Amino acid sequence: MRYFLVKFGPGPAWQKDADVYGQALDGHLEYINLLYSVGIVLMAGPFADGSGGMTIVQFASLAEAETLMAADPAVRDGVLRPDIREWRPIAWGFEPGTRTPYEDGLLTITRQS
Repeated sequence: MRYFLVKFGPGPAWQKDADVYGQALDGHLEYINLLYSVGIVLMAGPFADGSGGMTIVQFASLAEAETLMAADPAVRDGVLRPDIREWRPIAWGFEPGTRTPYEDGLLTITRQS
């Protein structure tokens, strides 16, 4: 599985005079909860300023992420617009000179003298 960050921002049907808490998001919340119940969504929530929200998900591919995020009722209705980015988290707390499991072969540790 690969990790993705989904930043949800205002779509064309976003109510201009309301923040995220004033939007029609019941279907979105149910959908994200369903994806959480099957292990796809790891974390999700609104931004503190009410401008949208973010979800951390795991999918096999970007195409799968795009398909399932497009099926979100708030995305279909135009209230939210998803921006999906693949994410490569680092497992912090590793021993110097070793590689993290997520970034094996990609992470270079450089010591400052």
